[in-house]
Amino acid sequence: MKQSVKEIKQLYEEYRACLGEVERRSEAAELRKKLETLCRIEQEEVKIEEMDVLLALLDAYEVTRDEGMLQEVLDVVSGHWNDLASSPEAVKLLAYCYYYVEEEECMERAWKMVEELKEKGMEEEKVVEAETILREMMNE
Repeated sequence: MKQSVKEIKQLYEEYRACLGEVERRSEAAELRKKLETLCRIEQEEVKIEEMDVLLALLDAYEVTRDEGMLQEVLDVVSGHWNDLASSPEAVKLLAYCYYYVEEEECMERAWKMVEELKEKGMEEEKVVEAETILREMMNE
């Protein structure tokens, strides 16, 4: 995992921890600025092969609400979702993208991946987690 992905995830978690505490508002604002800066750097060169970066950017979107960043991630994924190899991370990525765009083809590809992973005998825990996320994003 890239160091920047670890940093994005850490900043995201720290920011979420600050949200419920009034006395930590200034800390939350500072964390948000750092997160936005790091995300801007990562989104400039993100590729479909970097699913961990794409997933981290989608998590960060929940904090930053940077529509440009969200659109960049969605553009990268939408142009290549048929090229993704089946993996729990790919299922999660497609599930999150489906949540934002409700593109049926995206959802269908994610479900095909879940079936492929089950047939291959992939680590059941990871497949179940990815399938659960897919169901949540579809509001099932």
